[in-house]
Amino acid sequence: MVTTLSPRPQLPRNRTVARYGLAVAVLVVAVTSQYFVPSTVPPLRPVYGSLLGDVLIVYAIPIAAFAVLVGSAPLQRWRGNLEPAAAGGLG
Repeated sequence: MVTTLSPRPQLPRNRTVARYGLAVAVLVVAVTSQYFVPSTVPPLRPVYGSLLGDVLIVYAIPIAAFAVLVGSAPLQRWRGNLEPAAAGGLG
């Protein structure tokens, strides 16, 4: 028995842009938080003071936010867009 997956329903464009904007905002706050949170919230200094804590805050939180809010749609056609983009960029 062969099963096929039905295509994921498309979100309206304004909701997609809003989700992408929210994911970018989470990324900006996560990256910039390493500069102001340790001095503003002293109990969080150990988290921001360790390499693992910094890596999780700066990388894991934004990646999770993009995965949840945006999904894999931007990556679905990466191979098809790679050649024209590289050709345009190189020459």
